[in-house]
Amino acid sequence: MTLMLICPSAESTRRMEEMLRSASDGKMNIVSYSSAPELRSVSFECDAVVALGMNAKRAEQTFAACAPLDSGFLYIAGEKCTEAELEPLRALGVHIMRSPVGKAALWHDIGICACVPKRIAAMKNENSILVSRLAEEKIINRAKLVLMEYLKLSEPQAHRYIEKQAMDMQISRAEVAARVLETYEN
Repeated sequence: MTLMLICPSAESTRRMEEMLRSASDGKMNIVSYSSAPELRSVSFECDAVVALGMNAKRAEQTFAACAPLDSGFLYIAGEKCTEAELEPLRALGVHIMRSPVGKAALWHDIGICACVPKRIAAMKNENSILVSRLAEEKIINRAKLVLMEYLKLSEPQAHRYIEKQAMDMQISRAEVAARVLETYEN
């Protein structure tokens, strides 16, 4: 697991790294930064981003800078941080813990955040499948309209024509639709 730790204080960073390494039995790769501007040049993937030692507004800016990473976000909020200050972070999908945090609770919450990249990847994959299906349906519907216009077929007849051609030729309905469009739209 790779974790990005963002903390302006060198001492807090050192203590948090020690806690995380001890919680993970040294199996965690930790990359530390002191501020969001340093993140502009970040080009690696990480499972989770943890921010601490900063106010909620600065944390919001930090996580906004990290948004392209598709990582889980965890903010360790100070005891004085109000719910109103935390609301913009929640809107960004940031998981929030209140300090002080224990090692077991921190490790548990980082584990939850580390699941986010897998879920995002699965949703992106599903989205690309749906986008391609939608594009195919648009082509098929356009072909139906062309058949209705040029061959004077009804919508059910045009649909049946495309379905039958796809079965007879053992090709997809989208391929039949593309051929119909090539034939009649040129």
